Amino acid sequence: MKKIIILLILFTYNIFYSQNENSNGYVLEYNSLKDFKYQVLKPVKIKLIDNQNEIDYSKIEGLLQSFFSANNIIWAKSDYLNSNVNTSRDNEHFEKIKKLDKNTNYIELENIYNFNYNNNEMAYIKFSFTFSELPFQLLSFLSLIKKDGRWYIYNIPNQVKISMCLTNFNNSFLSDILQTKSSNFLKNKSSRYQYIDFDLLYDNYQTLDQNEKRKIEDERIWNQKVGLNYNKHLTDETIINKTVQTFVFNNSFFSQYGKKETLYNDPKIKDKYKNELVSFIIPSNNDTIRLVHKLTFQINNSKIEIVKYELNSKFYAKLLIDSQQFDIANIENLTEFIRIVKSETIRDILRRNSGKDFKDIMAKSVGNTNGINISNLADLVILNKGLLSKYLDN
Repeated sequence: MKKIIILLILFTYNIFYSQNENSNGYVLEYNSLKDFKYQVLKPVKIKLIDNQNEIDYSKIEGLLQSFFSANNIIWAKSDYLNSNVNTSRDNEHFEKIKKLDKNTNYIELENIYNFNYNNNEMAYIKFSFTFSELPFQLLSFLSLIKKDGRWYIYNIPNQVKISMCLTNFNNSFLSDILQTKSSNFLKNKSSRYQYIDFDLLYDNYQTLDQNEKRKIEDERIWNQKVGLNYNKHLTDETIINKTVQTFVFNNSFFSQYGKKETLYNDPKIKDKYKNELVSFIIPSNNDTIRLVHKLTFQINNSKIEIVKYELNSKFYAKLLIDSQQFDIANIENLTEFIRIVKSETIRDILRRNSGKDFKDIMAKSVGNTNGINISNLADLVILNKGLLSKYLDN
């Protein structure tokens, strides 16, 4: 029994440890409206094997088999897109794997959640461990990416809430609430832009009492007496819809311009800013623009800036991008937020010094790892701008 518990700790540690990553500048999350395919599977039984060459990495089942069967450090690290990843599995772990009975110790793939991220096919998978020394199954989760025709383990930063939802909720609940016509009591208050927001869903789940939670949970997370056949009733089902998912910018910075920093139609100005996105708003007529501030962030390899400027005593904001490859839900509200809010207020918000008038808004804008969800923040400020007039321009 002790050996099995140690194995499980090592597997779980390996899955969740790399969920938090450092970002440059401010840690800012954003909302993205994603097409997804959610598959409930009749459990796919996956056994241990000794030879890595037998694995078909073009299939999710193959990578999962490799993850479970890896019996040396080189094999284990080859499962990851980043082969330099730190892993808690050591020689003692690998020796235990080699000694497990292949008929009575196995895993079963149960759910697959597919979506696209930065033009890559992703899959979040839920699976269960069955060990001969335990009278119950244990649940786990992996984040996968498909590259060059094969699957790898790849953790996107700040995905804790969606991973908990996909692991802890039972199939009946998820299959219902992810559908457009769901009448579940959590549907309305867990929706954003008319679709389920996994972060909201998790936050609302956390407010339920124990009895309400257990109605929507996979019973295996709290009842060790449920046995080994809990998942055997599952049948294949596929749901295709949209959902709101949260991601983190690769880099994010907020900058204030000098009071005399202006743009106008002049060769020297064009030369000065020729390598900057702000060059796109240099006037072609006799106007003079006073630059105020900008929010700069990066998604994959795309650099994006929202620049606030003043022209003829009015404030404007312009979304500037170096490519078309970004997917931020309700980007119009974020652009409007940058336009209407004073520079000092934005800086105070990002530094968590915004004061009591923003207390509720900030509480509702906390991200997965205590960063700020800038999409939620912008939506809430615009919704409550009548109460925040002293912090706004125009």
